[in-house]
Amino acid sequence: MCNVVPNFVSFTGTRADLDELTWIWESLRSVEELELARPVITTYADLVTDRYFSESAPAHARLEHHWGLDAAVADRLQSELLLRGLPILVEPVHMVGLCGAPGHTPGTQRPKVSLRSPFPAVATSAPAHTVNGTRVAVVDSGDLHGRSHMVDFLNGLAATRKADDVVGHGTAVAAVIRQINSNADVTALRVVNSNKGTSYELLCAMTYALWSGLFDAVNVSLSTQTTGGCMTVLGGSLTMVLDICKQNGVQIPPIIAAAGNTNTGQSFGYPARLPGATAVLAWDFNGTPTQYNVAVPKRHATVYATGGDAASTFGTITSSSGTVEPIYGTSFAAAVTTALIIP
Repeated sequence: MCNVVPNFVSFTGTRADLDELTWIWESLRSVEELELARPVITTYADLVTDRYFSESAPAHARLEHHWGLDAAVADRLQSELLLRGLPILVEPVHMVGLCGAPGHTPGTQRPKVSLRSPFPAVATSAPAHTVNGTRVAVVDSGDLHGRSHMVDFLNGLAATRKADDVVGHGTAVAAVIRQINSNADVTALRVVNSNKGTSYELLCAMTYALWSGLFDAVNVSLSTQTTGGCMTVLGGSLTMVLDICKQNGVQIPPIIAAAGNTNTGQSFGYPARLPGATAVLAWDFNGTPTQYNVAVPKRHATVYATGGDAASTFGTITSSSGTVEPIYGTSFAAAVTTALIIP
């Protein structure tokens, strides 16, 4: 069953196609019958970028409605757009979750991330130093210990803000990368401010990371939240983003994605399912596959990396209330892989 966010639908296509959608919006039968408000397009105009977000670039819009029948609303709109010849993909918005150990509830103060130092030996089955640069996008909950700024996609608004992290997960992922590889130049792309977020923020951040030309690798330690088969959990929209990038000759940076953890509610989801993505499963510190690894179909290429387990962790995250959570999971196996494949 898909874990759907009530009352939200996403649109994905080129910016030109989404602009066309806004022009014809009031003429759509579904809009009139269901009294749907105009969707809001996320714009990247205020962000630093090496590649202009032109009319041919991938783009997204989000619609809030009051029907609570997200798949039905999406299906009706999709059918009408197909009849109009607009190549826009309409999907319900879904939950995504962090692929680390279960985290705390964010408080008023910022969490404290403490890593073991030095780490025990870490490893990955991915080939070492195969990426051509050190610029890493960490798509997560933010980063308290790195750059003074981050790119924030919460609520679908793309903006550069002072670096922050109310959860600690993104800070921990970025810190693991930097502690293993001091050359790593990490930029935080915030898409969640709790242990779960939505596919829309993730879509917008992934588009920025892939199109902007600013990153040599993209680390995503999140996964779609499902309890069974779900054909449309983010996969269609993300695959369309990849296709649009390829059609425009964009060199897509490697995507290093956590495969997901059984103990944090994931089956094998997106972005790890994406064509060409490096899906990462976890070893404990002894090099044995962990019990929390999700099942991955054989047709998907996977790598393993040190992710730790409850008995031996990378460190701890201490919340403002004093709750201490261990740092382990495929989130951190992905971070290890990212650190070891950049030069």
